[in-house]
Amino acid sequence: MRCVIAKMNLVLMELAIKHYLDKTTQGTQFTFKSLYDDNEPYPLPELLTMVQEQIGLLEREFKERSDEMRVNALSVWRKKLDKLTKVNEQQQKKD
Repeated sequence: MRCVIAKMNLVLMELAIKHYLDKTTQGTQFTFKSLYDDNEPYPLPELLTMVQEQIGLLEREFKERSDEMRVNALSVWRKKLDKLTKVNEQQQKKD
């Protein structure tokens, strides 16, 4: 996977999530401008991996300091992961 640091950027992740959850763009691959390529692909399986890593990071932070903000953030990211997983399963069935 190229551009791992860029793909961990929360703004870029949100853009990719919106792209894959949008009914009009489902089935197309999200791309962004990177240092290597003007159309760097951000495939859905890589996005799922990055979302899982974000959840893991939040879980570790929650263990250190549990507060309502982290609980809410974990809930939001888990919902996003569930929705993206469903989209991924639908795409796998089509292929």
